[in-house]
Amino acid sequence: MGTEPRILIWYRADLRIHDHEPLYRAGQTGASLFPFYCFDDRQFGETSFGFPKTGGFRAQFLQESVLDLRQQLRSLGSDLILRRGLPEKVILALVEEFGITAVYYHREVTQEELAVEAALKALLEPLNVSLKSFWGHTLYHPDDLPFSLNQLPELFTRFRKDVEQSSTINPTFATPTKLPPLPAIDPGEIPSLEDLGLEPPMLDSRAVLKFQGGETAGLASVAGYFWTGDRSKFTKKPAMACWEPITLQNSRRG
Repeated sequence: MGTEPRILIWYRADLRIHDHEPLYRAGQTGASLFPFYCFDDRQFGETSFGFPKTGGFRAQFLQESVLDLRQQLRSLGSDLILRRGLPEKVILALVEEFGITAVYYHREVTQEELAVEAALKALLEPLNVSLKSFWGHTLYHPDDLPFSLNQLPELFTRFRKDVEQSSTINPTFATPTKLPPLPAIDPGEIPSLEDLGLEPPMLDSRAVLKFQGGETAGLASVAGYFWTGDRSKFTKKPAMACWEPITLQNSRRG
């Protein structure tokens, strides 16, 4: 496979190209890029209480989000590799097949996701494959807070006041305008709801909104709320039939 760097970008709950540090950092290296998402079979099973982990609405939203990401990556000259199984084992197989030298990803904080990260680390360490994680789930980066995480204020009001006075919001990471093409590889397909053991959700005509998955729909919704509709200047006081203007601090962080 040669000695050129090959980076797998492991997508999880961050199905976007906007303000995506792993994608941005990987793109700066000049390496071959392997954007990747795995439909984890564990997420389509049952909880310890016998309830399904993922229902029809959530799975459909996920399908739409994955499809939107794939379309955006294709528009930039790349693609999204899709597989189904256990992410740590699928990634290991891709590493061995394509000589991938590093895996970039947004780290998580919850137990099951951390267990997957630990399992992946155990599999890749013997192969000297670099694992590089980034933080991308909050408006403020934990390192930029005016206090350590173990001194987090118990009351939100105190947290808000301290953050407003002493913290800054980092600028967003640049969205790529072009990506290197994928090496020869079967990109895979999005599994159907039936493949995942689910039935299509039943839509209710009384619903106010139909939630569309994907970064494109999400950004359009945000733009419609804050800018096109200018909804941010109104807030309703409790127990009062009036509206008053409020001030919204503009930020650059996505």
